[in-house]
Amino acid sequence: MNQLQAQETYLNSEKVDLASIASSVSATDMAATATAFTQSQVALNAELAAMSRISQTSLFDYLK
Repeated sequence: MNQLQAQETYLNSEKVDLASIASSVSATDMAATATAFTQSQVALNAELAAMSRISQTSLFDYLK
């Protein structure tokens, strides 16, 4: 029983800490994060497209 109460107390303190962190995140931080994520997705898509083209190319295509 004491262990459950200790875990509950710990989890409640973590919840308060997370709420405090979440409230300190500004809209600017979110916009910067979204922009960085979008840019990384664009780069990833370009890499995947390039890999796809390379995998469809045969040795004969290189020799042309």
